Amino acid sequence: MMPASEPRPNIVLIITDQMRGDCLSVSGHPVVETPNLDMLAARGVNFTSAYSSCPSCIAARASLFTGQRPSTTGRLGYRDGVPWRYTNTLAEVMQRNGYQTHCIGKRHFYPQMLHLGFEAIETYEADQFLQVGRLLTYLRGHGPTWVIFTSDHGEMLGDHHLFRKTYAYEGSARIPLIVCPPPQSAKVHACEAPVVLEDILPTVLDAAGVACPDGVEGRSMVPLLDATPSEAGWRSYVHGEHAACYAADSGMQYLTDGKRKYVWYTQTGREEFFDLEEDRQERHECSGDPARQTELAEWRGRMIRELAARPRDGMSNGEKLIAGVNLPAV
Repeated sequence: MMPASEPRPNIVLIITDQMRGDCLSVSGHPVVETPNLDMLAARGVNFTSAYSSCPSCIAARASLFTGQRPSTTGRLGYRDGVPWRYTNTLAEVMQRNGYQTHCIGKRHFYPQMLHLGFEAIETYEADQFLQVGRLLTYLRGHGPTWVIFTSDHGEMLGDHHLFRKTYAYEGSARIPLIVCPPPQSAKVHACEAPVVLEDILPTVLDAAGVACPDGVEGRSMVPLLDATPSEAGWRSYVHGEHAACYAADSGMQYLTDGKRKYVWYTQTGREEFFDLEEDRQERHECSGDPARQTELAEWRGRMIRELAARPRDGMSNGEKLIAGVNLPAV
């Protein structure tokens, strides 16, 4: 947390809807050009192993705004019309600590409290909310400002012959995440530490000098701005999940450290294993490779331990994974 003598910074959180983690030119995309986001990454830190803990709209945003895992928020998938009732959300905690907060753009919260409306006249100029560069230019004269850019989940664009979201595959689960502190603050500009959406709330609170409320399960990424993951005592992998959605047997649990990925399908017990260092597009599924069995068993063991902490869900008894479970979306 910051010293009490320092001025409290502004904090701007930019969230795009359904943007893949590879759709940044700073991350090497061969077609997409994102010059202002690249500039943001050059000033801050580009987290290259950032994942959505539940890759569909409201479920992902619930984790982002509460700092809690999907199993805690109770949202393991998509469902309309569910009241937004949480004890501590990012905006509420910031308000209680003296910040003015506002949400601009589409919200999809229920019930709707504020409508943005629409522009009846089309102009030659692109919509202002898309122009990150203009926003950054404006902020320069308004005191120290943190800018965080991310998305709720990705988008399958034909990968694995699929579209939309809810999957553990990189196109769906990996997201862009750039954390840019005030000038001259970051010493690291690319970080491979595995991070998830619930890390954003504690990061914002840390940047603002506000203590995290009880129940927050994410971790502040601020230590990663000037230290290696091992120096920061960071986690070695992240966990994500989604209830069955587009297919009756598509409910899944996944673990990844950004280099390997283990996926377990809760209804069928089917496993998938990917080497993301050699195969970022996940074209070669390795669970049947004899040379990978020791490594596969290690990741399976991690999933067994991960789910054993949730005994009422019945997916693990601490010794093995138990298939046949169909978790509800809410």
